[in-house]
Amino acid sequence: MVCTDGVFIIADKRAEDKLLVKESANKIVEIDSHIIASFAGILSDARILIERAQVLAQQHRVTYNSPIETELVIKEIANMQQHSHSTGELDLLVFL
Repeated sequence: MVCTDGVFIIADKRAEDKLLVKESANKIVEIDSHIIASFAGILSDARILIERAQVLAQQHRVTYNSPIETELVIKEIANMQQHSHSTGELDLLVFL
């Protein structure tokens, strides 16, 4: 596939948990209008980080009337993982 004015973000949606509805396991999410994220690992852990990043982006937009810088979102996610002593069971990629 060729794209001249964008990028392709592709994620595998294998749902190995029998208690998880496959269609509900969105692996690509929008953090803000200019930031998307993709993850691999434990869905519940990813949802916590993603929701925190979305709230941070919304608060920044309301407070400063401008979109948040990608670096600030990444730092916040990294700090949350560090504080929770993550064992490396979750990988989160943030794209600009």
